This record gives sequence, structure tokens and C-alpha cells, in this order.
Amino acid sequence: MRMCVMTKQWATFGLFAGIAIVMTAFGVSACSCGSVPDVSVALDEAQDVFAGRVVALELVAIHDVDPTSSFAPEHLKVTFAVHSIWKGEVEELTTVFTGFACCICGFPFEIGEHYLVYTHASTDELTYTSICSRTKLLDAASDDLGILGNLKPMAPTSHSSKEGD
Repeated sequence: MRMCVMTKQWATFGLFAGIAIVMTAFGVSACSCGSVPDVSVALDEAQDVFAGRVVALELVAIHDVDPTSSFAPEHLKVTFAVHSIWKGEVEELTTVFTGFACCICGFPFEIGEHYLVYTHASTDELTYTSICSRTKLLDAASDDLGILGNLKPMAPTSHSSKEGD
């Protein structure tokens, strides 16, 4: 009897290990971005490119979701105190959205951290970013800043957040 239980445990372990190996071999993940564009392409494709410090995070429900769906994603509303701009018209305090639910490639922002942010507009007229963009911690953005540094950063405008707070 004891031998049968141990055999089942090893079989279960083997099954899960096999699944993990297959998923890794085929690159299965919850979010699939493809390749991240180089800096010049990302700059061309972005609506805004700026550096700033996260001053607020808020979970926001998505309103136009299929009511019959059991998947109810939320967005993370991220407010930045902007200090440098390379592209776009970005205000001193600006808001960007990123996915928060599983599988939609949201960026894991943290309050107080400084980021280089590449945004894009969406059909809902909000500004978004994700892990599929070149958005990253400012301390890890030396490659980007080396190229963006050739452009003169602009100062932010001093109005209320542009995303309709």
C-alpha cells in the first residue's frame, strides 16, 4: 500500500514537471509581447515619452466589458510627477493606465519609483503603457537615455492631469 502511494506521488510530480518543461520549451506565458522595439522605433510609435516619479496608484474597473463574461479586468491608473519629456504634450501631473488583470501585460509600477515611460493612445482616448513597450525603471534606462539624450527634453506643462481626473 505504501509503495502505491509513493508511486502516485512520483507520477504526479512527473506530470507537473513534464508540463512545466513543455510550457518552457514552447515559450508559453500569460503575456506574449513579441520583441520589444529598439529605441528609435519605440520613440516613433509612442504617443508620449517622458520620465517621472509615480505619486499615486488606483485600481479602476473597465466599464465596457461583456456582462456575460466571468473575466472582469481592471486597469491600474498611474499618476506621475513628470520631470522630463521627449515626445508629446505631457503635464506636470499626468495619468497613464496599464493592465492589472492576468494575461494583459500590465506594467508593475511602484509608488515613489522613477520610470521612463512610452505610451500609446487607445480607442477609449486614454493613454496606456505595458511591459510590451520600452517602459522601464529610470535606473535601468541607460540605453534609451543615451539615444534620447541627443534630443532636448521638454519641460512639462502645469495643468491638471490630462486623463480627465
